[in-house]
Amino acid sequence: MVRMHRISLLIGMVLFALVPIGILYAQEDTSISLSDCRTVLDGEVDISFSTEEWYRCALMEMADGQPDNALRCLSHIDAKHKKEAILLTEAKALLQTYRFEESTAITGKLKKNRNYRNVADSLLNQIQRTQRFVDNCVRVEVTDSTRLVHIETLASLKLLSAEWGAISFEPLTGNWIYKTALGYETFHTKLDEDGISHIYYRRAVDDEVIEERELTELNTPKGEFYPILRQDGETLYFASYSDEGMGGMELFVARRDPDTRQFLRPTLLGAPFNSPFDDCFLIFDDLSGKGILASGRIAPKGTLNLYTFVLADFFPPVPANSVEEKITQAKLMPWRMLMPEEDAIQ
Repeated sequence: MVRMHRISLLIGMVLFALVPIGILYAQEDTSISLSDCRTVLDGEVDISFSTEEWYRCALMEMADGQPDNALRCLSHIDAKHKKEAILLTEAKALLQTYRFEESTAITGKLKKNRNYRNVADSLLNQIQRTQRFVDNCVRVEVTDSTRLVHIETLASLKLLSAEWGAISFEPLTGNWIYKTALGYETFHTKLDEDGISHIYYRRAVDDEVIEERELTELNTPKGEFYPILRQDGETLYFASYSDEGMGGMELFVARRDPDTRQFLRPTLLGAPFNSPFDDCFLIFDDLSGKGILASGRIAPKGTLNLYTFVLADFFPPVPANSVEEKITQAKLMPWRMLMPEEDAIQ
């Protein structure tokens, strides 16, 4: 089996070598799979990849949410062969692993090329924002984590009490629907005519709709996703995109004015609830004293990690001199990092 796998890799490498460099950097390469990359990366077969092949492997690892593996791939590339596209990938991987000084240094090199100046400035700003979030990271006690393969199965999970409400998905559109435990209030998402997801609200008593509207005070051109109301009836958590965050989908919290019933200006949550990856939804189950964070950090493409954590009236900040603990907390690595795939929720 190993010999046949080696032959298939060699054939793929020959085909790969026939692709012009310009096309290689611009189009998806199909001659090498992610499995092939990891087989070579882990030394299971004695084959050396070219610069372009290691770069392609790094891109696939980044797309699969594995920046550490991407950096391992890029470490096989000689520094003199690292063109701007490779340096950009390396800088992003370093940012996602919270290695800020190294990421800043590489991004500084990119600024010397005028074609990369704007993207380098944007990345430098993201590095600085992420570092500030990590510096202000709070301590959260994670008690378990599991992997969610299909978000539609979330509705059937029994991870918390029934008092936090229920999630369902509209059959035809797949739109997210959150209903409070008493069933009076519903928050759901719907696409507008431009294909942007926004949050809508409905209040009903005895199946009679009393109020139904778009939450225009929260909705933006960037889109909003996964609204969930806390049991206090006033605190709404949802996801959106922001130029002020660490990157990817960000989690926000908005409080409802008890008099006007309008939601006030939302606040971007800090680390570890947000990260440079997609952070999708947050559940606070006050009755059970537990919460769940759904995040794409260090999760294979198309999956989410569900982190179960202990609720607290106040999440204490990590001490200022505990740099390593800040990074560890901000990463919020899966509690069961070596969890077998068969344990993942399908």
